[in-house]
Amino acid sequence: RVSRASGSACIATLRAARGNQHGSRAGLTAVASKGLPARRYRTAMSTFVVATDSVHTSAAICDYLFDRVAEDDTVHAINSLRDDNDAPEAIQDGQDALNAVASRLAAVTTVETEQLPGGTAPVEDIRSFSEEIGADEILLGVHSSTDTATDSVGTVAEKLLLDAERPIVVVPRPR
Repeated sequence: RVSRASGSACIATLRAARGNQHGSRAGLTAVASKGLPARRYRTAMSTFVVATDSVHTSAAICDYLFDRVAEDDTVHAINSLRDDNDAPEAIQDGQDALNAVASRLAAVTTVETEQLPGGTAPVEDIRSFSEEIGADEILLGVHSSTDTATDSVGTVAEKLLLDAERPIVVVPRPR
C-alpha cells in the first residue's frame, strides 16, 4: 500500500502476508481526512526498529516517525556494519546515523541505539534483532536506484520485504 505523507514524498508501507491484510495491527486504527495522511490512534505501545547507515537516512526516518510515535513506544536504532567495511569512516558514519536518531526522537519517546559488528549481512542483523526484541515494525531508507525497479529500494530492503514477517516501512530520502 502506498500512502501520501506530506508534500510529494510517498511512503511505501508493505505489510506482511501473515499479518492483518488491511495494513493495521491489533490496537491500531487509521483515520484519514480528505487530502490528509492517516492518523493512527493506538491502544498499546509499539516497538520500532530503525535500520540506518547514514544521517540522511536517519533524518528521513525520524521525519516519518516523529508524529507517529508515542511516549510509551520504543525505537531501537541499529547500524549494521557490512562484512567488508569495518573501516574507521564506516564506523563513524554509523555512529553519526545512530546519534541522529537519538537526538531527534529522544524528546518524544524512548530511543536505544546499537552498532552491530560486521560478520553477518545487514539483512540478517536486522531480521534477527527485530525477532529478538519482538519489533512491531521495521523502518529503513531507500538507497540509490539503478535501472530496475527492484533495485530502487536497495538490496537490504528488497531481501527484508521478500520474507517479511512484520510490517516494513521504506522511507525515501529527501530530495
